[in-house]
Amino acid sequence: MKQRLISIAFGLVLLAVILLLIDTIFNPIIFSLIGIIAIFEMMRALGLNDRPLFLILFSAAHIYNIFVQPDGFYFTYLLLFLMFCLVMFSKKRHVTFKEGAGALVGTIMISYGLRSIIEIEALAPTVSDARFMFVMALCLGWVCDSFAYCVGRAIGKKKLCPTISPNKTVAGAVGGVVGTPIVIAIVFSVYAANCGSESMFFGKNALPHIAFYAAMGLIGAVIGIIGDLAASYIKRECGIKDFGNIMPGHGGAVDRLDSVLFTSIFASLAYTLFLRLFG
Repeated sequence: MKQRLISIAFGLVLLAVILLLIDTIFNPIIFSLIGIIAIFEMMRALGLNDRPLFLILFSAAHIYNIFVQPDGFYFTYLLLFLMFCLVMFSKKRHVTFKEGAGALVGTIMISYGLRSIIEIEALAPTVSDARFMFVMALCLGWVCDSFAYCVGRAIGKKKLCPTISPNKTVAGAVGGVVGTPIVIAIVFSVYAANCGSESMFFGKNALPHIAFYAAMGLIGAVIGIIGDLAASYIKRECGIKDFGNIMPGHGGAVDRLDSVLFTSIFASLAYTLFLRLFG
């Protein structure tokens, strides 16, 4: 229990630092370091931790993605090219295509998920908006998890995907999908009613805006559940309980980012659509 509390405290401190430095060069540096740790965990899960070249090249591609803001197609092609080179010219031991493809998919998932947070910050006209939008992107997964846990513990009986994640229940998933859009709509509406005129959400708390916030919460909750199950599926396939132990009691970086990597990408798309619809 003590280890879990220490890990939670560390996570909150890291979140506070990110919010404080959200409009500085230090934020991309932080996301680059988090991404490298997550990529290493993914490589280790796939049994490629004895191949440092994989980590070096894929981490370099991740840093490129964070700082250079490349077109998605070229970044994906770069990773695909690197993967084929590493697999085909391996000398130390044979690396299968499945291992290389797993490393490729894992790196793309991690890098694009973290990259989307940078894109969210770029969309915001003010620092306050950037902080709020970033936190709400995280909350799409976190609020859903909280509702799912509480409802699942209270009335959950039927398992959602017992072969992948035995603790998740159908009732919990329904609770998360129902509760998240309500909370997200309320929080966005309160922020829109109290933010400054420079904010992109200023005055946007009419019915069409509330409907958009609720839809964002609904879809984000579903995506968060799928992201969580996807990470669990990878762990099952690799025969591991957690990706790492960087946060005792909570697993590794990938364990903490699983749903966020998916909800942050969706949030970036949702904010872009919001700007196009409502200006």
